[in-house]
Amino acid sequence: MSKPNIFFRSFSWGLFSELFSFFFGIIGIIVLSIYASENDFAIGALILALISFSNLLSQAGFGQAIIGKQDTSSEFLDTIFISSSVLCIFFYLMITLNIDLISGFYEDSLIVAQLLPFVSLGIFLINFESLYLFIFQKKLQIREMNVLKVFKSFVTLSFLIFFILLDQILYAIIFPGIISSFFSILFSVFITKYFPKLKFNYLLLKKSLNFGISSFFSNIFNFISNNILFVIGINYFQNTFIGGFAFANRINDYYSRFTFGPLTSFIFPILRNLRETDQYKKIILGFTEIQIILFLPIALFFVSNVEYLMEELYGNKWTNALLPLKVFFIIAIFKTLSIPSNSILYAHEKPEISAFISFLRALLFSFFFILIINSEINFNFLIITYGVIDILLTLIYKFFSMRIIKLSIFDYLKIFLNNPSIVILSLFYFIFTLIFAVNNYSILASIIIILFFYLFNLKRIRLFFNKPIYSLSNPK
Repeated sequence: MSKPNIFFRSFSWGLFSELFSFFFGIIGIIVLSIYASENDFAIGALILALISFSNLLSQAGFGQAIIGKQDTSSEFLDTIFISSSVLCIFFYLMITLNIDLISGFYEDSLIVAQLLPFVSLGIFLINFESLYLFIFQKKLQIREMNVLKVFKSFVTLSFLIFFILLDQILYAIIFPGIISSFFSILFSVFITKYFPKLKFNYLLLKKSLNFGISSFFSNIFNFISNNILFVIGINYFQNTFIGGFAFANRINDYYSRFTFGPLTSFIFPILRNLRETDQYKKIILGFTEIQIILFLPIALFFVSNVEYLMEELYGNKWTNALLPLKVFFIIAIFKTLSIPSNSILYAHEKPEISAFISFLRALLFSFFFILIINSEINFNFLIITYGVIDILLTLIYKFFSMRIIKLSIFDYLKIFLNNPSIVILSLFYFIFTLIFAVNNYSILASIIIILFFYLFNLKRIRLFFNKPIYSLSNPK
C-alpha cells in the first residue's frame, strides 16, 4: 500500500465499518429501550463491568505492546497469548470460586450469582478477540479489521433479537457481545492464519512489560473512572438512575465508535511510523482539522437537540438518561477539538504519561464519588462532576501531547484562522439555541446548515486524503 493512500484507504474502510456497526447498534438500542427497564440496564451494566475489569487485568497491557513494539514474530505473539491465557484462567477461577462473596455485595445478589459463572467465560473470548484486533492494527490490515467489526455487529444484533424473542431481556443486554466475540475469533484466525502455539519466551515478555505495564495501569484507572457508578454506585443510588446512565453510556459508546473510530483505529501506528518525518506536525494538524470538520457539527447537533429527540422517541421513559447524554456530547465537543493526544503519547512511547493522567482522572472522580455518596448531594451533580473532570483531563492530555511534539498553541489556532467556517458554525449553534425553541423545523434547519458546512469543506477533506503523507499541510 503506497503512502499517499494510507489515510484515505484506512479512513474509508473505517467509516464503512463504523457506519454499519452504528446502524446495527442503534437498532439494538431501540429494541432494548422498548423492552428493557432501567433496572435491567443497571444490573446488566454491573455484570459486564465486573467481566470487563477481569478482562483488563488478564490483558495486562499486552495488546498495546503488540502495536508499540517492532517485534511481530510468531514467537512474540505466542508469548503474549500464553501470558494472557494464564491470567485469564486465574481471574476466571477467582470469580467462579468467590461468586457468593461478590454477589453478596449487591441487593440483586441472586441474579448476579446466577449469571456470573456463564458470563465469566467471556473473559477468555473478549481477551483473545482484543489481541487479534491489535494484530490487525499493527499490520495495518484495515480492510480485514473493519469487515470483522461489521460481521461482529451483525452477529451481536442477531443474538440480541434472539434473546428478546425468548423474553430473556437481561440476557439480551449481557450475552450478545460475548457470543459475537467467539465468532470474531474464528474470523480472525481464518484471516490472519495465526493460531497461538504453546511457546513462551521470557525475554520477549520482559521487553514488552515496560510498554505494556504502563498501558495496563492506564486501562485500570480508566475502568475505575468509567465503571465505579455501576460496580459501587448501584448500592447507593436507585437503579433507575444507574440504569438511565447505563443506557446513555451505551448510546455514547456507539456514537464514539461511529465518530472517532474510523480515524483513531489507524492513526496510532501511522504516527509511530512517521514521527521522524519533517511534515509530522502538519500531519497531526491536518488530521485534527479533518476530525473537527467531520465530527464537531454532529456533537453540536446532539447537544442542542438530544432532549427533544429523546422525548419524541420515548416520551418520559428515559428521562434519567437525558442529563448523562447531554454531558457525554459536551465532552465529545472537547475531544473533537483536541489533537489525537493519546495516539501521540503512545507513538512516542510515552504510555506512562497516559497512565498518570488516567490515574489523576480516577483519583478525582473517586474522591468526588465518595464525597457525594456521603452527603445530601444528588445524582445529577455527580454526572456534572464527571463531565467537568473528563473535560479537564482532555485539556491536560492535549497539553502534554503538544509539548512532546513541540506544537505551540498558535500552531493549533491556525486551524481555526485558516478555516473560519468552524468558528461560524459554533457561533451559529450557540446563538440559534438561545433564540429559538427546539422543534421539528429547527432540527431541519440545523441539518441543512450542517450539510452546507460539509459541502463548503468538501475540498479540504478531499485534499487531505489525496495528498501524499510527506507533503500534508493545511489546504489553501
